Amino acid sequence: VKGRKPASEKFPGADTTYCIEALMQDGKALQAGPSHNLGQNFAKAFDIRFLGRDNQQHFAVTTSWGVSTRLIGALIMTHSEDEGLILPPRMAPTLGAVVPIYRKEEEKASVLEFCSKLIEQLCGGERLQAARARQSGRELLSVFCDSTSTQSMVLDMRDERPVEKHFHWEQRGVPFRFEVGPRDVEKGTFVLQIRATGEKRFVALADATPTWFCQLVGEIQQAMLDKARAFRDQHTVDVTSYQELREALERRAGFVRCWFEEDREAEARIKEETKGTVRCIPFEQPGGGGKCVFSGKDTTTQVLFSVAY
Repeated sequence: VKGRKPASEKFPGADTTYCIEALMQDGKALQAGPSHNLGQNFAKAFDIRFLGRDNQQHFAVTTSWGVSTRLIGALIMTHSEDEGLILPPRMAPTLGAVVPIYRKEEEKASVLEFCSKLIEQLCGGERLQAARARQSGRELLSVFCDSTSTQSMVLDMRDERPVEKHFHWEQRGVPFRFEVGPRDVEKGTFVLQIRATGEKRFVALADATPTWFCQLVGEIQQAMLDKARAFRDQHTVDVTSYQELREALERRAGFVRCWFEEDREAEARIKEETKGTVRCIPFEQPGGGGKCVFSGKDTTTQVLFSVAY
């Protein structure tokens, strides 16, 4: 949820503090990516000036951006589960792992040839050749599939059991796993395992084109976003009294939305009694007004309370 912080939680010296509040799977909130409009406060304190078009010295208007490891933490805690990491396709360094499966040595050549053909169709022959020249002899062959994002596909040629390879890539959150065995080679198909949903699809090699793969990435990216938004909405409750607010925070209901008039002393008391704080004042307000859950005063502002990390 995008919004601004209440006065009690503004960065010292900032005119306004903005933030994104993310709701984690345990019902707690995590502040991710705050930004601070520092105005000219710090510029005046540290004498930061610039020469304007009017040929006069002016104090700079400065900002501060908290885009840090909090964003990575929010990403991991929002989507992952007990089996390991789950990464949105557009954020994963390794977009897919191709896992050849064979028991007999005579099956190896045809399976690996099929896997190479699959990677060539998705990434391009030149990139595959460049990867082989660059990583000669490696059991994990990494091939760029998108030069802009530097994401890659990996051909897993390690001499390990398939189940161990599958677990390896699942734990690391690789969005797609392509499994190829002797029977798949005969049929001209492969098994696509989608990490985010656990879904298994059977796909013809002829259909594995860059356009198909791009659409697949977009489909799963949107599905993960929709799931996260649905979780947030399902765990956002509205309350109209202080007693309801306390009960919702005690049971870790998630985001608790209510009318609230900004007051530092009131916020401090609520935090002391419930461990909950105003996570943000959403930019999107319903309009109209209501009674503040704490003071009973008329107010036009709705806020989101939650217990945070």
